[in-house]
Amino acid sequence: MGQSTQASMNREYDICSERLQRRMEKAAIEKRRITRSPTPPIYESDTNSWEWEGHWGEDTGTPAEEPLSTTPPSEDIEVEVGDAPEPSLAKRSRLNDNLNHATRSVVIDSKRALDYLRRGIEIAQGVVFEISSSRAPGWCHFEDGPHLVRFGRSELMYWIGEECPRSYLARNGHSADTVHSALLDIVPIRNSISHPVGQWLRCPIDADDSLRRVHSLAIILGDEKRAFEARRLRDELRDETNRLVQDVLDLYYLTLQPYAPKMEYKSNHVALFKYALRNYDPSVHSAQLMAVARMWARQEELDTE
Repeated sequence: MGQSTQASMNREYDICSERLQRRMEKAAIEKRRITRSPTPPIYESDTNSWEWEGHWGEDTGTPAEEPLSTTPPSEDIEVEVGDAPEPSLAKRSRLNDNLNHATRSVVIDSKRALDYLRRGIEIAQGVVFEISSSRAPGWCHFEDGPHLVRFGRSELMYWIGEECPRSYLARNGHSADTVHSALLDIVPIRNSISHPVGQWLRCPIDADDSLRRVHSLAIILGDEKRAFEARRLRDELRDETNRLVQDVLDLYYLTLQPYAPKMEYKSNHVALFKYALRNYDPSVHSAQLMAVARMWARQEELDTE
């Protein structure tokens, strides 16, 4: 190998190592800066217990609530009849610009995921409070602020109706059934915050699906300001996920070096490596990811010897 080629590889190696170090330092700072918003109170279970089959890490247990559905709640709200402006708002705020399924190959930090969900719930609370404060007939009133808006199933049913949605829910050109469904779509997010489970929280696609539900609620109820707040939050999640994908690629480049340094891995990376090594799926786990996972495993073996 020529000296110029070796020098070029050394420069790329140094750049890659420096970029990883900066990213890891920034992640440590961001973790300390996570908004410490109060955790919503844990209410009694609104649903029957169930058993979960995990796929994101090693946490085990039986949560008290239902898992998040992977099916978006309102896939085509643009086709609502009437003269409501939601079709334009849905397009302008990119409701259907969902997280790419290629990101199934990474996991996010569970604390970060909880922060996203809590911020999403705050947006949903603001959407409902905006209507409540306008004294809309039939809508429950929350005098002291949006923080009192609760999304427990039984608490919602008290004023939106159970089997038959109450007619006063119809709003902004949408039927009572549509608004009723959009409000109930927030319940699983509240449950995930009150009963957090690492396997769900680490999955970026599940997190984006949750935030999409908030986004959809804001659009259906005509709250443009909060629809764009939800979009910005989803974009923030997308950017973080893309950085994690780049982390794996950077780590892969380091595995190609003859004398790769000992690396410090993030907890969500370790969870990903463990899962990939146990449950390899070529349609999900790239060759680069598997190379990094094996490098991590070898380092773990050396550390235990």
